Parts: sequence; C-alpha cells; structure tokens
Amino acid sequence: MKRVISIVLCLVLALSLCGCEKMDYNKAVELYEAGGYEGAKAAFEALGDYEDSAEYIAKAQLVLDYRNAIELYAEEKYSEAAEAFEALGEYEDSAEYLAKLQDKLLLEKITGRWQTEEIDMTNLILGSIKEEMAALGYDEINFDDVDKLSYSVYYTFEDYGVVNQELVEESYTDFFISVAYIIKDTIIKLSEQEIAAVAEAYGMALEDVYAALGVADIHEYMESTLGMSLDEFLSLIYTEESFNELLEASIVNGAWYLRDGVIYIVAGHDVEKASYDPETDTITVEEIELDDPENEEFSQEEASLIYPYTMSRAGTTNLSA
Repeated sequence: MKRVISIVLCLVLALSLCGCEKMDYNKAVELYEAGGYEGAKAAFEALGDYEDSAEYIAKAQLVLDYRNAIELYAEEKYSEAAEAFEALGEYEDSAEYLAKLQDKLLLEKITGRWQTEEIDMTNLILGSIKEEMAALGYDEINFDDVDKLSYSVYYTFEDYGVVNQELVEESYTDFFISVAYIIKDTIIKLSEQEIAAVAEAYGMALEDVYAALGVADIHEYMESTLGMSLDEFLSLIYTEESFNELLEASIVNGAWYLRDGVIYIVAGHDVEKASYDPETDTITVEEIELDDPENEEFSQEEASLIYPYTMSRAGTTNLSA
C-alpha cells in the first residue's frame, strides 16, 4: 500500500508539473502574440525544450533584432543599422532598408570637395577645329606636335543634394595658354593655305607672292594684315579679364542624388552617371546622358572623347602627376 501511495503521489506531482509547464507555455504564447517579445522570449527560455519553445525564442529574437535595426536607422547610426539589417537577411523589409542604407552610407562618403584628374580635351578641341575648317573649305591641318590639352575640375557635393562645379584655376591657366598657341598656329597655317592658293592660281612661286605683297614670309604678312604681330593681336583677345570671365562662367550649380549605388549629377538637363570605389576612395564619372543627343554644340559622340574620368578628394591626391 505504501508503494502504491508513493507511485500515486509521484504521478500527481508529475501531472501537476506538466500542468504548470502547460500554463506557463500558454502564458508565454499569449505574451508573444500580444507583442511582448522580450518577456515572451524570457518565458520560453525558462521552459527549456518544452514543445516548440525554441522556435518561439528564435522568432522573438528576430523581431527584437529587427526593432533594434529600425531604432539604429532612426538614430542615424547607419553603419550599425546596416550590419543589423544584413544579419536579418530577408526578414520583413530588411533588404529594402539595407538598400536604402547603402545609399545613406555612400552619401556620407561622397559629401565633400573632390578634384578630377586632368580631363583630356585634346581630341575634342582638335576635332572641332578640323571640322570647322573643313566646312570652310580648308585642307586638313596637321596638329601632330600639339601638347595634351587638359584641365581639372572641382566637384563639391553638399549633403542636401547640391553640387557645385568649377575649374581648377592653376590647371586651367595652362589649358588657356595652350589653346591660345593652337589658335595662333591654326591662323598661321590657314593663312599659308590662302597664300599657297593664290600662288597656284597665278602660277607663281610662293616666294614671288610674298615679294609681291612686300613681305618676306607668313609672319610679316600677318603683321601687315593685322597692323600688329599675331602675338599682340591674340593678347588683345586672350586677356586676364577674358580668362577671369571664363573661370566665372565655368561655375555650375546643379543637383546630385543616389539611386541603387549610382551617383547621378544633374547640370541643366544633362545627367552624369558616376560610381564610388571604396578601395581607392575615388569617384569615376562614367558617362553623360544628354538631354538632346543631337545637340550641335556637344554630341554623345563628342562626350565619348572625354568620359570616363576619375576624381579624388581635393587636397589628398596630385591627380595631374
């Protein structure tokens, strides 16, 4: 009888314990469903391996981690928030938040002043000159001895979507002088073509044409025509004032924004597309989308002669070296 009583008591105690666990489990489920995830998680942890407590613990932890990620995002702790959402994988809209965060983090990287490498304008400028001369009926001019024509540009990205572009004065000074020399050379070569055409038309030697004009060569001819040397004539056009006017006119205020990791730079109706390389801390302007691809002043074909080009943080890298 004692043994029977003992067994009965053990069974009652076991059933009592099972009943308590079941009650605790039900309370934990109710707490979970009511949104009390921290309390529910603690309650399920106390239940150990009882039924599907482990699954509830995992689900509660996901919710808590997600809420934490949202809070970090709201507090603008973007690096920490990105790590938190990345750990959440495809849970809820974590992937969407992570995409937005990549742009937020990129925005912080991009904001500031940048300087481009020397942008090579040689082919664009010489091509334009040759095209214009051909349209006027001149023979093609040889520019094989021309130095590289290039200049650098500052891009200042502000954190509220404004971007300013301006020429780097030191760089543009060399460009300005080089272009003046090309114009001088072009005028001389075109004048030589005109004198040669006169000589051919009259069946005369070139020296005889110069003699008839009372000059010894093309330089004296230009001076007699202009009433001054060609250098003096060009100095009237390429003045410090005109240089400063060009510098001032080169300042462009536009907008910029990020979308899926791509940097869009808007000046007027044209849009430049750029990318950021975190390893080299550089921005590469890949291409430009023209509002009017058939624009006679600047076409997509001409744009391909300039793009892509790279920029680094101003004052950190000598891009012209």
